[in-house]
Amino acid sequence: MDYLVWAAVMLVVAVVLVICELFVPSAGVLAFLAAASLVAAVVCAFLDSPSAGLLFVLLTVIGTPALLFVLFRWWPNTPIGRKMMLTLPDPDEVKPDSRRLRELQALIGHTGVAATKMLLSGAVNVDGKVYGAVSDGMAIDEGTPVRVIKVKGNVVVVRAIDDSEINNSAAASFNESRAATSPLDQPIDTLGIDPDEDPLA
Repeated sequence: MDYLVWAAVMLVVAVVLVICELFVPSAGVLAFLAAASLVAAVVCAFLDSPSAGLLFVLLTVIGTPALLFVLFRWWPNTPIGRKMMLTLPDPDEVKPDSRRLRELQALIGHTGVAATKMLLSGAVNVDGKVYGAVSDGMAIDEGTPVRVIKVKGNVVVVRAIDDSEINNSAAASFNESRAATSPLDQPIDTLGIDPDEDPLA
């Protein structure tokens, strides 16, 4: 068997050992043997001819990083890779527990109305209380029925819904609170102003 064949065999052995290193915990023994096989492949190639040696050096320099890149991209998706790699926790699992957060989480699925014009952010009235909120991507006009779909940080995320889906009590509560706080929306006789009185008299 000539040197070029031995070089090819050593190169294949090195590739197999690198792959085995990913699946068999060997404390680096298989990686060391793979490196030794690569060196042996290059030496055998140079013993055959200088051009063959340079070809194997080029294969080693370019092929080894490329092989490792492909394997490390593919390995975490294998059964053993998923067992050995630590998975990142779900963001919801690491949120600090608080009374405020529990209160906001309880709003998911509830309906209300936009208390302000929401150009992505604003406020909503849900169950008679006003909360900071963000829109789920679309601008929402004041008074538009909304539904809480999730909680992000300390604000609720809402989506506009049809009038038929709105909780009538929430809408009524919002309208009452709005009328109570806005003098312009109240009847003139409730403000203590006599419309017949001359203000310049």
